Amino acid sequence: MKGILLVGHGSRSGSNEPAVKMHADYLRDRGYKNVYYSFKGYSEPYVQNVIEDMAAAGIDEVIVVPLFIARGHYANDIVPRRVGLGKGETEGTVSIGGRDVHIKITDVFGYHPMLSDIIVKMIEESEDSEMKNGALLIGHGSKGEENKKMIMCNAERVGRAGKRIYIAFNEFNDPTIEDALTAMGRDGIEHISAIPLFVSSGEHTAKDLPEKLCLNEDGRTGTVEAAGRIMSVSYSAPIGMRPEVGSIIESMVMARI
Repeated sequence: MKGILLVGHGSRSGSNEPAVKMHADYLRDRGYKNVYYSFKGYSEPYVQNVIEDMAAAGIDEVIVVPLFIARGHYANDIVPRRVGLGKGETEGTVSIGGRDVHIKITDVFGYHPMLSDIIVKMIEESEDSEMKNGALLIGHGSKGEENKKMIMCNAERVGRAGKRIYIAFNEFNDPTIEDALTAMGRDGIEHISAIPLFVSSGEHTAKDLPEKLCLNEDGRTGTVEAAGRIMSVSYSAPIGMRPEVGSIIESMVMARI
């Protein structure tokens, strides 16, 4: 019997749960059976407990979807170990509660070509037809290069769709948001479509980024000055909260069945 397990990061504030639950519900609505969700930490239910529950329910084939936007330590190492595989492994048979369970792990969703299509749609929803527009793709950043590679991959694809693209990171990587805003000001940008490439809301997307983008109290619009130019800003919700991401998850699941 087959099952699907979505694995989210988890959060102390409970902000990660809605995205994970939403995409699990999407798969159920699409007719998939035995869809479970879990978290690698902070939030319950935990991965290791849910995989045990799945085995106890008679599920002996599990497709695991790490609901992360970029590859890295959590998706590549922690998630496999939580379901009984070795570090970096994406497929294998493990013994859980005395039952052999065959596990397949999908990629993260940030590199899927459909994500760039969603980004283009988000940009077009927020562009101002009367102004010179520029899109700012914002990543969390990482101590390695994983998050930056994902951002650059999408920036290149979206750029080929004819959009003027800039990238920035909240921490760890360059360019910073301040650097990107300066570049946009120097290039004569008048309106910024700011797209946070995050899975869900949280401290960074609800506090750090709005402050750096000088947003109004509505948390969605604002004006920022950089390089002597005042630019209007439209700020989108985290991309992982877009319902269309469910289609990416379904595509990745289908590729592993």
